[in-house]
Amino acid sequence: MNAALALTLPLDDWQFWVATLISLIALYAVLRMLLPRSWFPGGKKTPSRKVTLTIDGKPPERSR
Repeated sequence: MNAALALTLPLDDWQFWVATLISLIALYAVLRMLLPRSWFPGGKKTPSRKVTLTIDGKPPERSR
């Protein structure tokens, strides 16, 4: 069955490969929206650091 399917696909047609590439990009975009960020490369957020000095080199004022 697989050999018959491979013979029916236009593997030598450039339009087939362009359409395949576009569909894979669209699938990736949809999966990025549906799946958690941690499943993708670079998806983990790094914890933010608190600033200890201002531009003037003085400690920041604490808001009350």
